[in-house]
Amino acid sequence: MIRSQRAFRLAKEYGRPCEDFVAGWRKEGRYAVSDGASESFDSAGWAKILCRHYLRDINFGSDWIVGARHRYNAGRKVDLDDWSAQHASERGSSATLLGLTISPTNIVAHGVGDTTMFICNGSQNFTTFPAEPSGGYGNSPELLCSDSAQSRISETDDFFLRHTLVHPAPAIGWYGTTLIVVTDSLAAWIVEGPVEDRWLRLNELCAVRDRDAFQALCVGAMERRSLRKDDFALLVIEL
Repeated sequence: MIRSQRAFRLAKEYGRPCEDFVAGWRKEGRYAVSDGASESFDSAGWAKILCRHYLRDINFGSDWIVGARHRYNAGRKVDLDDWSAQHASERGSSATLLGLTISPTNIVAHGVGDTTMFICNGSQNFTTFPAEPSGGYGNSPELLCSDSAQSRISETDDFFLRHTLVHPAPAIGWYGTTLIVVTDSLAAWIVEGPVEDRWLRLNELCAVRDRDAFQALCVGAMERRSLRKDDFALLVIEL
């Protein structure tokens, strides 16, 4: 069912770790992309935990986030002699998450924040999940926080249910469908440009086959000032 998959990340600055993360389990048709919030402590580590936790548990709800925090805290180390690091740690780590599972009958996706999935068919139509944020991409999105006391979302089962999409397979099946998942800056690059460019930009992302090509696309768009400087993550799944 999954004909091909590829994923790429690019850090905002050379020599610094990328705070975005991508994980996949092709056998189960399960994938996750997370964008760590730069202003929070250890956002890259939290983004990695969220993705890996999603691959193991897709029961997205109030118990799910408790489990993610347990995994994160079990492996976390903070230098108690470093006051600034300890203070930052107490504010928690924050990140978005877009997780999805593909089956012959549907795609079930869960999304908190502005990491975005585009479900594309061959007729220049696409479905976006989550919907384009009313305040624009990168403008105070909802985030999953590693510390429940610092969380700014309700974390009820109803909240997680409202952040779930069940997308049925077409009558002719999935063949020819492409899923493109990107973090916020690339999502903005796709949808906030001219309407006639949206499909072209999705095709550009779909055509990326290696990290060098991904870097060239991002750097070129930044030089043209159509893409803001950021960490970038891209996941392409062809069905």
